[in-house]
Amino acid sequence: MLSVPGSSLRSTFEAALVLQRAGDADAALERYELFLQAARSFGTQVPPESFAEVLVNMGTIHAKRGDVSRAKQLFSEALDAREMGTAHLNLALLELSAASRGGGMPPSALSRARGHCERAIALNDDDNAVVGARRVLRDIERSKTS
Repeated sequence: MLSVPGSSLRSTFEAALVLQRAGDADAALERYELFLQAARSFGTQVPPESFAEVLVNMGTIHAKRGDVSRAKQLFSEALDAREMGTAHLNLALLELSAASRGGGMPPSALSRARGHCERAIALNDDDNAVVGARRVLRDIERSKTS
């Protein structure tokens, strides 16, 4: 089924994207898992960018479901494969979300979130991630003055 790294992996990824955008998170996760299994079997023939994008998309699904631990793990794995502004921004948002649920904003969570935002901006690989990171940094600064 997924015997050719190029077109078969691409179609699996695209199918997962369509399912994710249509709101079928379970089916999208299944397709993403298929992609990862097949891509890992091809080893170095599959570029790290492909892994990173899939891992970020999977992390996004888990974050929306409230599985913060799994989402953080996936975003971190994505960053191991390739630096991505989106993964950094998502980790910043998860840091802030977890801290706010704990009843306050510990300086350590703010510092980690700030670091992720600064990295997303420095990477400048995704306009949405840069805009989002700048917005989060402004919010962090506002929270320090209130």
